[in-house]
Amino acid sequence: MNPDDDFTVLDHAWAAERTARGCATLLIQPDPYTGLQPSHLADVRDWAGLPDAAGGTTEAA
Repeated sequence: MNPDDDFTVLDHAWAAERTARGCATLLIQPDPYTGLQPSHLADVRDWAGLPDAAGGTTEAA
């Protein structure tokens, strides 16, 4: 794994600062050996309030 592929405290601070300024920011950290997985995409859809593949949202009613 390349150290540049991992988030640091600085990356999390950057994301928090963007969010505080009104630009919501989500960091997703895939495993370097398996890459982006369906669960990561589900996390993004949930975070963004987007419908899942079945057309519903992942938020609890």
